[in-house]
Amino acid sequence: MRAARVSYGLAGAIFAYLCEVRSRQYWRLEKLSSFEEFLERRFPESRRKAYYVMAIHQNLTRIPKPQLREVGWSKAVELVKVARRDGDNFDCAT
Repeated sequence: MRAARVSYGLAGAIFAYLCEVRSRQYWRLEKLSSFEEFLERRFPESRRKAYYVMAIHQNLTRIPKPQLREVGWSKAVELVKVARRDGDNFDCAT
């Protein structure tokens, strides 16, 4: 169980890192033309997944991380759609 917590902690740090790189435009420090180019270089096989996990990190803040881990990222992507639609009225049923 401890290994799962550590790996999620690392994943959570990566999600936060991606959001910060995009919002603060750190990709410009590498002389890249866009965040999209940053993702193509750093995450060539999983650019779409990078966007999914950033959306999860930004929109599912009310769900405790252990419960979010149990749901899995693909189902969490569906929860993001509901969270965006419902806004402040979003009440997670995990």
